[in-house]
Amino acid sequence: MLYPAGSDAESPDVSWSYTGFSMFRKWLARYEGDADPAHRRRVDDVRELTAVLEHCVTYDVGLVFG
Repeated sequence: MLYPAGSDAESPDVSWSYTGFSMFRKWLARYEGDADPAHRRRVDDVRELTAVLEHCVTYDVGLVFG
């Protein structure tokens, strides 16, 4: 799970296993604009990750992978 450090229960998070996160990173590395249904989930993952990172920047807190 990726989540902002020191945040309350209302803060955004991304729930991934280590394997899922590794797959996400590999997908990002090879993604070249494909739009089939398998990529739809990855697009949603990117949106969730973006929300967590924006929260971290806005509130000046670290990112925890735990």
